[in-house]
Amino acid sequence: MGRVTTVKMGLVSFFGIVGMLNFAISNHTFGSEGQIITHEQTGKHEGVNLPVKTFTRDLERAVNNILEGILKDDFNYIKQEADHISEKSKSMFISFFENSNRFRKVEENPARDIQKKDFANYVDEINKQVASLKKAADSQDSDQLLSAFTGLLKNACINCHTKYRK
Repeated sequence: MGRVTTVKMGLVSFFGIVGMLNFAISNHTFGSEGQIITHEQTGKHEGVNLPVKTFTRDLERAVNNILEGILKDDFNYIKQEADHISEKSKSMFISFFENSNRFRKVEENPARDIQKKDFANYVDEINKQVASLKKAADSQDSDQLLSAFTGLLKNACINCHTKYRK
């Protein structure tokens, strides 16, 4: 049990430091869709698709809530937030690829290099990782839960961001 506590404290420290650094050195100017947004590392981003940003911020909150649930051993909360991630990713797919009346289709946005099939694969991976996370929450096994959480981050979140946030 001591190893799990150490891992939990390490995760809290890591995310706390990252959050403080982001707050202290962040240089973002948020505008409406299509406006230039300055950023300290890349200079400028043109054609920013704010509906994507809104969806991903909601996913980010759910991931942070899962971490909070892990630290508190609140297994029902973990499952609730995992379901939210699954539902939100499906909603993103429908909004951007099947419901063009609400948002422009991502595949028609020249500022993005996302194809429908590729995005569908990421949604499938998110759902696979969410199922693993919920199974681990049901078992109430902290090691399995941490493994499933890092699997979600690496195999779904980070893999997509590595490819598309260059």
